[in-house]
Amino acid sequence: MNYLPLLKVTHPPASAQDIARVEAALGARLPESFKALLAQSDGGEFSIDGVRIKTQNDVTILDRILSVRGTATSGILQQYEMRRSMDRIPVRCCPIGRDPGGNLFILSLEPASYGRVYFWDHDNEPHDGGDDLADFPNMHELAPDFERFVLDLEDFNRG
Repeated sequence: MNYLPLLKVTHPPASAQDIARVEAALGARLPESFKALLAQSDGGEFSIDGVRIKTQNDVTILDRILSVRGTATSGILQQYEMRRSMDRIPVRCCPIGRDPGGNLFILSLEPASYGRVYFWDHDNEPHDGGDDLADFPNMHELAPDFERFVLDLEDFNRG
């Protein structure tokens, strides 16, 4: 999929080496649909950015897509390592975006749910964390894959 026409903010593409470095650090291959975005723009912002969280009967905004070369607030690995060091997210996952409130959008890298996109709600975190997606009731499935997630983004007319 060509994501560039859907982005209002783009960045230089991530190199294959940058992507491979993230995959090695996470211990899993990233889904092809997300790697396609990174190869076009390493992070950025979509023009249409509304996200409906059906299981919560709520909505939020995809404020930014994280990058492989990002900083503490915009980097995939930085966000993963910070949250994972406190058992706040599953071991086999990849943070891919943030909302304005500090919640994350996460790709599952677990075999049974590989590639699915979830909303990680920091306001409802379990007290003891865990390793697997099943240990996190604050994770809400949004889409079966990254491409569908992007196609399902809505315009909430924020102005």
